[in-house]
Amino acid sequence: MIAAHDRIALPADVERRPGGVYDHVRGVTLPLNATAAVIIDAPTPEAAARALRLGFAVDDERAISDAIGFCAELNERLLLNVSARRGAPAVALRWLVHLPVLLPARTLPRVPARRLHVDTSSLRTILVTGVCATLPFALLAGIGACVVASLVLGGLGASSASMTVALGVAVGIGIVVHELGHLALLRGVPACAVTRGARLWLLHRAVERRREALVAAAGPTVALAVAALILALPGPSAAVAGLVLSLHALGFTVLTGDGRTLCARR
Repeated sequence: MIAAHDRIALPADVERRPGGVYDHVRGVTLPLNATAAVIIDAPTPEAAARALRLGFAVDDERAISDAIGFCAELNERLLLNVSARRGAPAVALRWLVHLPVLLPARTLPRVPARRLHVDTSSLRTILVTGVCATLPFALLAGIGACVVASLVLGGLGASSASMTVALGVAVGIGIVVHELGHLALLRGVPACAVTRGARLWLLHRAVERRREALVAAAGPTVALAVAALILALPGPSAAVAGLVLSLHALGFTVLTGDGRTLCARR
């Protein structure tokens, strides 16, 4: 799912150091040999392949294969961000192209992950950087929910613009406040947001078990508190938005990562 002309870059909280890269969130260093260092210092896998051909006298096919393979490995470890030249539509097209090839093997194409910076040094920085990190994903999820709701309601002959918008807004708000709830209890703990396709989650430094459970519970708790406030408002749109936000109660069940974390810590 990574192409030769994609842009590659270290995330904001991954630092290039002599001999390796240091992950400020995890607090670990990944050593790099000379070949890996050439690849990670290039702006694209294509440029990395050129550098490998010049510096290590390898043929074109091996150079581009090594460059893309190493970029994919680093991205899988959440140590390298990959940006398609034509953005999300290009990634979606690649996913569809790879799908028929991988389906017989009972697997799905892996969309590149992306790390987003979050500053957990104070509640103010958590609010500002947390919203900046999660809002683009939340907007896309809200728009997607609007489109799906419009198609479903239209098919049932019950299309309502206000209901559709309320549902989409609730989906977006729910994502943002849910993650802010987690981040509020991670104050002072190095953390970042990660997106991969239709998933958004937080990566953070290891904490003690009790705090990990509290962090897991905070996300759905905050979303449910917002749901209660919205349900107290009059009108069917508020009812729809509140009910959508109430679905965050699933965060206390084993159907979600938060719920599995809570159950594991009991």
